[in-house]
Amino acid sequence: LAPFPVAGSGKGPAFAGHMHGSPGITMMKPTFKLLIAVALACGSAPALALQLGQIRVKSALDEPLVAEIPIQLDNLTEAKGLSVSLASPADFARAGLSRAGVEGLHFSVIADSTGHKLVLVTSDQPIGDPYLDFLVQVDTSKGKQLREYTVLLDPVIASPTPPEQVEPAQVPAA
Repeated sequence: LAPFPVAGSGKGPAFAGHMHGSPGITMMKPTFKLLIAVALACGSAPALALQLGQIRVKSALDEPLVAEIPIQLDNLTEAKGLSVSLASPADFARAGLSRAGVEGLHFSVIADSTGHKLVLVTSDQPIGDPYLDFLVQVDTSKGKQLREYTVLLDPVIASPTPPEQVEPAQVPAA
């Protein structure tokens, strides 16, 4: 087997750039690369402006669901017009998920004690399935964002009753 051609070796096309008059690919100038990088960064920044964190479950199996999802906002104007809901049946189908068992979930945007925004996920009815997989839709002025969450609910474990405290018998003083 012949070795790969080396740019500028005169043997084969110059893969690293246009060299010695060969008809190879011309290298991009550094300033053009920088312009493309800046354009890509600016174009993708709005999509990354709002981020949903990891879900924190506050309830157990056979209890109504109570969970929190932290919201990271780059600026407070993003909080205006922010709405959170269960994704549409079409979005669930595209993701290969079933809405069965999660239709009763409610979503609201609240602030915690420190002022940070959270999505509060609740249900009116107790959740009997230890495994929930659902798709959250966040609508902002900049568009729609979807995120899948998987929740594992632990059963309520009754705390063991503390052993009875027995007072030591008083021995009369002689």
